[in-house]
Amino acid sequence: MSKLVDNEILNLKRWFTPDSLQSLDSVFLIGSADSSGNLAANRKLVKERIQAIRKILVSFGITPEKISTLPLEPVHGRSAKEREKFRSVQIKMNFLG
Repeated sequence: MSKLVDNEILNLKRWFTPDSLQSLDSVFLIGSADSSGNLAANRKLVKERIQAIRKILVSFGITPEKISTLPLEPVHGRSAKEREKFRSVQIKMNFLG
């Protein structure tokens, strides 16, 4: 899945308050997927996940120039729980001062 549900968007919005946006220097989005299924589809899904988060962050007022992205290759997980963890986008924020 590459879309966030409403409660996840609200949780994300809590991190990006007007105060935090003033001191935000940059955001780095790292997308990943597990390797189950079709490799090409998983690579596409990683990029879609990153773009979905990027679009939300821009809607919060973050300028696109502050957002960098890195799509990772799908990762082999040993357990269902581990594979689920790989289906994500990590958000790394850098603040001024």
